[in-house]
Amino acid sequence: MGHETVTAPVLAEREDRVDAASMMSFVARRRWAVIVPAVVLLAAALAYTLPQKRLFQGNAYVLISRENLASTVSGDPQVEYTSDEFFQVQQTQADLARSPLVAQRVLASVGGSGESVHELLARTDVAPDRSADFIVFEVRDPLPSRAQALSVAFAKQYVQYANQLDTASIAAAKANVDQSLAKLVPTAKNTTLIQSLTSKAQQLETLQALQTGNAQYVSTPVDVSQVQPRVIRNAVLGLILGLIVGVLVALLRDRVDTRVRSAEDIADALGYPLLGVLPAPARPGRDFVLMRDDPESPQAEAFRMLTHSLDYLNPGERTGILMVTSAVAGEGKSTTAANLAIAHTRLGRRVVLVDLDLRRPTIGPRFGLAEGYGLTDAVVGNATLAEVTTTVDLAGAQIVDGERPGRSRKMTGSKAELAVVPAGTIPPAPGEFLASAAVSEVIRQLKSDYDVVVLDTPPLLLVGDSLSLAPAVDGILLVSRLGIVRRPILKELARVLSQAPVPTLGFVVTGTGTWLRASGYGRSNRMYGYGEPTVRSTSHEVEVPAGTGTSSQVG
Repeated sequence: MGHETVTAPVLAEREDRVDAASMMSFVARRRWAVIVPAVVLLAAALAYTLPQKRLFQGNAYVLISRENLASTVSGDPQVEYTSDEFFQVQQTQADLARSPLVAQRVLASVGGSGESVHELLARTDVAPDRSADFIVFEVRDPLPSRAQALSVAFAKQYVQYANQLDTASIAAAKANVDQSLAKLVPTAKNTTLIQSLTSKAQQLETLQALQTGNAQYVSTPVDVSQVQPRVIRNAVLGLILGLIVGVLVALLRDRVDTRVRSAEDIADALGYPLLGVLPAPARPGRDFVLMRDDPESPQAEAFRMLTHSLDYLNPGERTGILMVTSAVAGEGKSTTAANLAIAHTRLGRRVVLVDLDLRRPTIGPRFGLAEGYGLTDAVVGNATLAEVTTTVDLAGAQIVDGERPGRSRKMTGSKAELAVVPAGTIPPAPGEFLASAAVSEVIRQLKSDYDVVVLDTPPLLLVGDSLSLAPAVDGILLVSRLGIVRRPILKELARVLSQAPVPTLGFVVTGTGTWLRASGYGRSNRMYGYGEPTVRSTSHEVEVPAGTGTSSQVG
């Protein structure tokens, strides 16, 4: 069978899918950080907008000429404005239009409702239009007709006021000429001077008329719009702003939160393959062992798949000593070790489960074993290895028949039993005890008697016990729980594992209780021989020793 050729567009499409999935995962994980600011700002926008009284806005336009007609007639050179210079001219005229004198004339022409000049100016905006040679008058009022009337009056009164200012000097000069003519005409002397003054008066009159054309009111269709309250606009703006703030808050929290949220992050940080995804237990309680108490449930299939993954790593040799450990406490290593040992047993192998977590031994209680002798006692000679080994009956379980593929048979004899070696008497210095040659010798003896030896060992980063045991094992299985392990922990864990004298086979992720439900298992699985179990994603709290800084649930 040929290999599939992966082209660049296919890779790009896969990357897009991964990015979209990562984004959806991020939004789902931080949904409350996104939703709460959005809801709060939306509510604030509505609380600010709804009590507002209704206001309408009218508009009017005044054209500001770029050419001075009076200069054209008089022969004076024209001033050529750049866009920025003419905008400054427009801005100056807009500031002039908002003078109290113009506002007072507006109120006088329209007829006031008792409001003052300052109240009118507070509701009036005059601004230049960069895209055209206009200045725009906008006046707001509770009545739409009055809003438009005020804006038009403002524009017209400004034009009159601006023309008066522009022609004031010309009018004064013409008045002086007229006064001089009035004195000369009765005497009829100096006819030449009279003619000159008469010509000057006519010229000033023409200039005065032309000067009024620099600002002109432009009649436009009535354009009145409601500007307050604008419920929909403000609600949308509040929601958008809230979402932006929420995303920023979520990104900040995600950056501050160093917890690892995906198996891909763990694989990238450690450089080891993902061997399995293990669900949360279907029933709370430390004495519940999934592969023993509910072996036909869909969740139990994850442990069967894990055993096959481990077999694929060593296809020619399915025996050995497997160390099951984690980075910190509460990640589910003991639960994984117990279920994995039973899963191997159900494949017809001789398996022994050994509790070497002398700091917090839990294997014995999981299988209902009373406190007494254990591995430590066999090491120091207080008991034999056979005396501290307890056989757990799994009679009635089905195992795969290796001689007849596709068939199963009842487990009988030793194959129907799991050997369990509890921790035993806790020594005063567990680390030094586990590093002794006597412990390694007992482990080698167990390997000679069993196909698979599963060791439950302490967390790697809390104590050095597991590393002292590493030379005596064939491989390390790392257990990691999403939401507990953090990026700095993974960095330190990668450093520790790189120095271990034994290969790390890979890692499993625990406590993922929703994957089976999402895939449809647990609803109608009779065709697979699972019956119709109820899939639950509950989990139980596990006490973490003081000083670990974590509190979690184990799968």
